Amino acid sequence: TVIQLGTWMPGFMQQAIAAPSGLGRAKETNVVTKTVNGIRRRRMGNTDIEVSELALGTQRWGGADFNSPDEALCFEMLDRGVLGAGLNLIDTAEQYPIPSSLTKPEGRTEEIIGRWLAKDKTRRDKVVLASKITGGRNVNAQNIIADCERSLRRLGTDYMDIYTLH
Repeated sequence: TVIQLGTWMPGFMQQAIAAPSGLGRAKETNVVTKTVNGIRRRRMGNTDIEVSELALGTQRWGGADFNSPDEALCFEMLDRGVLGAGLNLIDTAEQYPIPSSLTKPEGRTEEIIGRWLAKDKTRRDKVVLASKITGGRNVNAQNIIADCERSLRRLGTDYMDIYTLH
């Protein structure tokens, strides 16, 4: 489904403003759909996306500071968290790792996740990828699309499950 940002966002914002307590949810949403290795999964809103109640955060993966995990440790965390423990929600962003550097630039975290996914093509169907565009003055439809396409290339996939403004 393609969403026209220029027409979708204002309507969405109007609904959010008009609703007394946010957008609200239908009663059948956000229910526990199953449990995998002790980790409950819930339906996300009115979608068919099932997410683990616990996500795997990746902000520092491959970063420039002394205690950022290297690629081998990131792969181990993905193997243990996703393949072993039952997590399926991987949270990342175009600007990760934080901190970055010239040798460990922004986008590197998505590249690490992409290389892990590429090791076994069945992995992509087992995870929910959530990435973000960095906010700022240059956020517009053209830049959102371009940044999303770059994230997709780094992740080695042709679709993003969740994409938000950071």
